[in-house]
Amino acid sequence: MHPEIKALQKEKKRQTLQFYTSAWLKSENMTTRVVNEPSGPPTIDAPEKKPPQGIKLIAMNLDSEEERDLLYNQRIVCGWGKEHIPKWRRAMARDERTMFWITIPLSYRQADLPTFYRSDGAKDEEILPIGQVAIDTLDDPQGDLLPDPTCVAPDGSVLSISTLFVLPAFQSFGVGAWTMDAVETLAQKEPYGRVNCRAVTITTLAGRYFDGPDDPDGKGRWARFGLVPPKRSNMAWYEKRGYKTFKEEVRYWNNMPNGERVNWYGAFMRKELPAPDEKI
Repeated sequence: MHPEIKALQKEKKRQTLQFYTSAWLKSENMTTRVVNEPSGPPTIDAPEKKPPQGIKLIAMNLDSEEERDLLYNQRIVCGWGKEHIPKWRRAMARDERTMFWITIPLSYRQADLPTFYRSDGAKDEEILPIGQVAIDTLDDPQGDLLPDPTCVAPDGSVLSISTLFVLPAFQSFGVGAWTMDAVETLAQKEPYGRVNCRAVTITTLAGRYFDGPDDPDGKGRWARFGLVPPKRSNMAWYEKRGYKTFKEEVRYWNNMPNGERVNWYGAFMRKELPAPDEKI
């Protein structure tokens, strides 16, 4: 590779990291997130605006260093997941996971929001990603937690949606809702989903930490560990979208500065999907 091209690529990586580091600092001023807690959907009470025209999902290519770097930096802003990218890449190679970029037209680009390029052999296309989401055919929780057999079905009739994140600048514009609609549709289509898929599941932080008792096992946990509670419950947002909680179990954990491991309960939620010929 020509030295000038390498220098340009190095400078672009530096600018990308600088942009996302700034975005991360802004998001950290708003809230402190639990390890592996999904983030990105709009607040419950905020009026949702329409998502940008031309928004679409495109499958990620984590064999691309450029896309891996972008995902790494966006997960820094998200607050969790950057260390899981090698595992996600392997799962994608085994057809156990498909990750999608949430993309919008370049005309909506703000400041120096990073982009990446895709080539079809004839031309290069510049793509503007503002978040991501995934479809999983195999449950792969954090660390030493065991896969949960209720999250997915071996025959593909139940799949899991995970890793939803929208950059803070584009939240509360209906992007999260649009993304869930789109990915639920893709869950019933090859090659990303399964044609026999009739339900999807998600996991998110249990509601007890928002509206439960003011004790260490409820909303009092945040103060106990000196954490700033999130401003919203993702659980309520998913309920508005037709998801129903079927159980609560330990799903997340994080390590405190003193080395103590803290377990957090997740809400396991499920939404039934109509057969393709039943959709209006």
